[in-house]
Amino acid sequence: MLSKQLSTRLFIIMVFLFSISTIFTEQIHAQYSSDSDTAGCCIFVRGNIDNDTNDNIDITDLVSIVDLIFSGIIYEISPIKCTKETDVNGNGSIDISDLIALVDIIFLNGDRPPYCNPDIALNVDTRIKISMQEESDDAGTNLLIGYTSEVGTPTYCYTIYTTLNRSENNFIIHFDSLTEDNVSCFMVPGYATGSDNLGQLPNGTYSLTLDNGSPAPFQLFVTDEYYKITGYDERQFIVETPILNKTL
Repeated sequence: MLSKQLSTRLFIIMVFLFSISTIFTEQIHAQYSSDSDTAGCCIFVRGNIDNDTNDNIDITDLVSIVDLIFSGIIYEISPIKCTKETDVNGNGSIDISDLIALVDIIFLNGDRPPYCNPDIALNVDTRIKISMQEESDDAGTNLLIGYTSEVGTPTYCYTIYTTLNRSENNFIIHFDSLTEDNVSCFMVPGYATGSDNLGQLPNGTYSLTLDNGSPAPFQLFVTDEYYKITGYDERQFIVETPILNKTL
């Protein structure tokens, strides 16, 4: 339990930080507004303040927002790259509450920040990381498509459920839900996972449609040497393994 003295000190520090952030919020908004944001600067959820190309939310974003809020000249040195990303909690202002939200996300497995576009609707409420791996059985070598949630889950007992449909060289994978399995597991944060077995695939080109709210067209190429996925939909998916060399 915190002592009365320590609690008082923390309260004074928080009041001081809030006062400073309130002063500089007006300066920030005087020079920047979301109207000046470049198209595509906020793709999925808020928080990628340094606007890195992988759309990661990490310690560099925390450094960026601390510099921004607590230095009156930082916007002259390191301008806001995307106001929607910097408004982490989506309340319409850039202040200490965004810093607190970012700390929760990075260090305390806090709630996912709001979507950049409030009209977004995903069946599985996170972007999905896509990977590939081979699996052998008595009949031969199969290709497995693996799924991992970008956003963490309270435990590692969550599964991404999908529906797979195939018609000749066309695969359609619909993402249905992210559900905690009814099993006992330790309360250790993790990520939801899932997979689909596409079976034994002869060399050729396959249509691969991934649907986590809207159909996203990808292509799957199979050769003697490798499997390769091409396509792009960064709002719904991240293809972590675009090429898998055949080993089995």
